[in-house]
Amino acid sequence: MAKQLKYIDDIITSVIKELPKYDCFRITFGANLWTWQPFYWAGFKATPCYTMLIEDILPEQMIKSITSSRRNIVRRKDDYRFVDDELGPEDAFQFIESCYKQRGKKLTYSKERFLKLLYSLREHDAVKIRSLYNGDEIAAVNILFGDKERNYNHFVVHSVKAQDSGTKIIFDSILCTMAEAKTFDFEGSMIQDNCRFYSSFNPKWEIKYVIENFSNRYIIMQSLRTIVIAIKTSIASQFGRCKNV
Repeated sequence: MAKQLKYIDDIITSVIKELPKYDCFRITFGANLWTWQPFYWAGFKATPCYTMLIEDILPEQMIKSITSSRRNIVRRKDDYRFVDDELGPEDAFQFIESCYKQRGKKLTYSKERFLKLLYSLREHDAVKIRSLYNGDEIAAVNILFGDKERNYNHFVVHSVKAQDSGTKIIFDSILCTMAEAKTFDFEGSMIQDNCRFYSSFNPKWEIKYVIENFSNRYIIMQSLRTIVIAIKTSIASQFGRCKNV
């Protein structure tokens, strides 16, 4: 154990020394990093988070393990069909953006950032764009990132009028992943609604660690930003009270 710790400590120390100057550093490690103490010793902080996995299970067992409501949706006969890599990154972004607009929400990332990520992953054959059709209309899109061991669920979006399609496309993606002898990694399960949805597939839970560190300048700027927001909120509140008098 002492030799393993020294080995990890040496690697992490060398990585930290090679990092460029930064204001915000953040990276997530899986369960294979069994200790994050070398980061802690260097002044970094860690926050535990969770992901959910489906692995080493037959399709018949998968059907039996999910909730009855999910099981009924999966088995329901309808006009849905699955297509892999028919949509390009631009079309996928357009569909995702339209689904958000249907719900009165805005994306937290730009089109440029989305496309840059997907095209970069395409160069390494590390992304799949899976689409679900109801007739001629796209009902849902699932974008998976992949490596040799896992497929990672990073984007799953369905149209407002196709409520059941989210379950269908996730379930089919799980089955296809298992057919490739890989693990299906849900990702993003710290988000409450996502966590509840993913947990209905009876997954295995795995702990991860988010390692992060910030420059003094970043900490000061964040503190000033928080103060400014607090002042604006207070002024707005006071102004609202004056108007109601």
